[in-house]
Amino acid sequence: MKTNYLFFLLCLIGIMSGSCKDDSANNPVFGDDEIPYIYTDMQETTSAIAGEVTEFKVLVSPADEKTSVKWLLDGEEIGTSASLVYTFPEAGSFRLRIEVRRNGLLNYRNFALTVKEPVTPPEEPTPSELKKKIFCYLSNGAIASREIAWEQMSHLCVVGGVTTDGTIQAATTLQANADFIKQGQAKGVKILLSMDLASVMKTMTDEFRQSLGERALQVVEDCGLDGINVFFEGWTGSGAGGSDKAENATYASHLKALYQQLKAGLGDKLLTAGVKGDSEGMWGSQNAYNGDFSMFESVDYINVAIYNFTGAWASSAVAQHASYEHFTAAATQWSTINGIDKGKIILGLPAYGIQFQSTTVPTGAVRKAYKVILTEYAADSPVEKDEIEKDGKIVFYNGHPLVQQKSDYVVDNGFGGILLNDLSDDSEDDATSLLNVIYKTFIK
Repeated sequence: MKTNYLFFLLCLIGIMSGSCKDDSANNPVFGDDEIPYIYTDMQETTSAIAGEVTEFKVLVSPADEKTSVKWLLDGEEIGTSASLVYTFPEAGSFRLRIEVRRNGLLNYRNFALTVKEPVTPPEEPTPSELKKKIFCYLSNGAIASREIAWEQMSHLCVVGGVTTDGTIQAATTLQANADFIKQGQAKGVKILLSMDLASVMKTMTDEFRQSLGERALQVVEDCGLDGINVFFEGWTGSGAGGSDKAENATYASHLKALYQQLKAGLGDKLLTAGVKGDSEGMWGSQNAYNGDFSMFESVDYINVAIYNFTGAWASSAVAQHASYEHFTAAATQWSTINGIDKGKIILGLPAYGIQFQSTTVPTGAVRKAYKVILTEYAADSPVEKDEIEKDGKIVFYNGHPLVQQKSDYVVDNGFGGILLNDLSDDSEDDATSLLNVIYKTFIK
């Protein structure tokens, strides 16, 4: 029986010593009246983190009713189990000791303990507060086409048309991109459904308008959006300028009723209006509103499209389609003449240019994205210009200096902010991006 006991004990010690450090060569033989053993992988110098639960694993043999364990921290008892589980309250250097007693015999280990301060993870940078609003239009088909610099904008309007059967084209895109919406909202950006009414205004009826408003409100609810942008720039069946007074009166009536319906249904959510930036001496499409600017009392912000003043039509000048003069004239028209509060007015600028195929004739002019201009005219320092003539063609656009000038105007004159159209046309590189110029101006 004694032989079996010794064989079992030797096996036990062999197994434990395979994973633990042996106590000492001074205790080569175990006996009931011998000094108890301490097995541990702990080094003489050890460490812990203040405020975090720490476990020091120790095996004691024999572990019976005759054996007692005591852990001491600078002489003060902090534990009575073989393995110590303890939260050290403060950082510093300490003497940690384990004492094991059995039948009046003592074994112990001393450790030099360093308790370190917890490593504080770097704080997430807080978004810079914008002095002005930055709205971006994004075509509904371009949602997946680029990385979005959410921190550089306050509002994003996902734009799509409305078809004659009442389909809201941006709705399907938004319904299929819930993660996109959540991503923007998590960054503090308001995501809006934008409806372009150009295709349906001429044939709109009261019933169609009412149904359209109801569907738009349902999309906002279903997708968890922050509001609606109604996009209508005053082009009538009579052509640019809206010279048909009766037609314009009908349009104005529909717009006013739609704004009121949407605002009532949105509650605290946003209603914005996309409008044309004409002024006296330009196309004069202010007529499209029939002189009734009270309709915008239901609207939180007005996004003024101040571009496309030149193009491919025969009477167009071969000139800048979105100049600083256009910008300031439209700002004056909507604030001083139309009587809209400056704080509600968001002044628009383009992220695209107009390329004329001749320096004298507008025929064949094409729209060209700013990011494409950067590539096609890379050797001509396009970022710092707003027009480039090359190979018999000339392109007019808004580069950094012109965007900076317009951004400064908004700040200096108390307007609500800037609209960039279309975000998908802008560069994704901060060094060349138009959006980044606006953003840096508005956080100064």
